[in-house]
Amino acid sequence: AGFAVTAVIAFAGIVAGQALRRQLRLARLRTDLTAAVSHELRAPLASAQVLIDGLLGDEQLDPVKTREYLELIAGEQARLSRVIENFLRFARMEGGRGRFDLVPTDPATVVASSVDAIRDRVPPASLRVEVAEGLPRVMADVNALGTALVNLLDNALKFTPAQKDILVRLYADGAQAHFQWLKD
Repeated sequence: AGFAVTAVIAFAGIVAGQALRRQLRLARLRTDLTAAVSHELRAPLASAQVLIDGLLGDEQLDPVKTREYLELIAGEQARLSRVIENFLRFARMEGGRGRFDLVPTDPATVVASSVDAIRDRVPPASLRVEVAEGLPRVMADVNALGTALVNLLDNALKFTPAQKDILVRLYADGAQAHFQWLKD
């Protein structure tokens, strides 16, 4: 009887230890997610605030500068909306309420829209795009693929030194389309 009680206690201890490890891992993931969300939301908000302060600090508004700043603020607002939509989409996927809507997709169109989404944050000579001719259509969720590509480009911008030189390449290999980002 003593051996059985000891075995049950040991088994319960192992199960409790595993549950505790799982809970600690989930808590660490939540903390990391909160930090990532805070960082991703803070950047466009801070950029927009700097632009607004720049406009409010002028005694008299220059129409050209005002227009330029408003376009930049609109770009930051669009970026902020994308970040929020990405987090909501991934939360729905995580909760089992979201799904991918796979449809035949032109990969060149997805690359073009992804590059357009970040183009205003990159000096023109720093971003090159090479798209091969005759690419096959791919089965993809256009929004999810576009989000992934924009995130990759955002990361290339964030983690490339001051002299940015980014190449986006799209090419075919048989029936597959390949997306490639290179930091020169």
